[in-house]
Amino acid sequence: MFELLKTIDNPVDLRALHVGAMAPLADELRAFILHSVAKTGGHLSANLGTVELSIALHYVFDTPNDRVVWDVGHQAYAHKILTGRRDAMASIRQLDGISGFPRRCESTFDTFGTAHSSTSISAALGMALAARNQSQQRHCIAVIGDGAITGGLAYEAMNNAGLHKDLPLLVILNDNNMSISPPVGALRDYFGKLTQVKRVRNRCVFFSSLGLQLHRPHRRSQPRRIDTCSARREKTARPTTATHRHGKRARLHTGSDQSSAVSRAGKIRPRTRYRSTRDQQAHLHPGVWRLVM
Repeated sequence: MFELLKTIDNPVDLRALHVGAMAPLADELRAFILHSVAKTGGHLSANLGTVELSIALHYVFDTPNDRVVWDVGHQAYAHKILTGRRDAMASIRQLDGISGFPRRCESTFDTFGTAHSSTSISAALGMALAARNQSQQRHCIAVIGDGAITGGLAYEAMNNAGLHKDLPLLVILNDNNMSISPPVGALRDYFGKLTQVKRVRNRCVFFSSLGLQLHRPHRRSQPRRIDTCSARREKTARPTTATHRHGKRARLHTGSDQSSAVSRAGKIRPRTRYRSTRDQQAHLHPGVWRLVM
């Protein structure tokens, strides 16, 4: 079990794989998270929803030289597993175990200590500016959710980031229509409209007015496809870019026609509380995305 995942001790091992191995790896990684959280408890749906994103980021970018900042950080379990902490997941959120959030003293891949929302863009911007001042070549990526981006600190950061057109700064809006609870407000309606229009660049006055180039959401008919070609394009795209990733969190099967999103779960029994692997692929993870949208 998890034969492919066991070969990944760091992103160098990941980048040695053929791109065709990414989808099977995502299946194993998602199952590993499910079984891990079943034993320890922890954040579940957010982590199941960022499996492909985590793989794509570490496959395409030269981490840890390139810096990935996870906003809040509760969705970084896949990131931790791919960066040498697979076996340590048995101790996550336990006494003397690893943290449930990115922690700088825990790994060089954890570039910013998080657990509070809306800080990722400011942190990534600061890292990008510091790298430029020291003549260092690196990309800085902020992954922020549709809930966290409503925080005031995120807008202060975008206000500053828009002034620097020469920075290799990428902001990924991880829009899954769910925070701790369903998001509300004008921004939620705005993001919903962005998923429906064909020419986002002509409609997205808000982000363009801040000097950010927005790539539109994209949905594919093939579930959970990892489009690394698009990710590579993003790596060489115009600096200071915002990417709108539209997907859905995993959903807990309750045995009825109704399913509820799970932000954090206690210890569970995956075999009795969740559908089969085939049903998980069809029902739990319907969000389809590309890194560049």
